Amino acid sequence: MRTVIIRVPDEDFSSAIATMRDWLEKHRYEPVVYRYHQEDDTIVVSVDFGVDTQAEAFAKRFGGQISG
Repeated sequence: MRTVIIRVPDEDFSSAIATMRDWLEKHRYEPVVYRYHQEDDTIVVSVDFGVDTQAEAFAKRFGGQISG
C-alpha cells in the first residue's frame, strides 16, 4: 500500500478536496483510506492506495509525496 501526502493551505481545503474527488472519479481510482489533520495553517491530507500506479499518478497531479 502506498500513501500520498499532500499539504493544502487551510483556506483552500474545501476546493482542493472537491478537485481531488472529481479527479479520482474521472480516473475511476478508489483509494483505500482518506485522512487529514491540521498543522498550523495547513491541512495535511493522506490518501492510501492499494495500486502503486494510482498513487503515483495522484501524487504527480496534486504535488504530493509518496510514502510506504
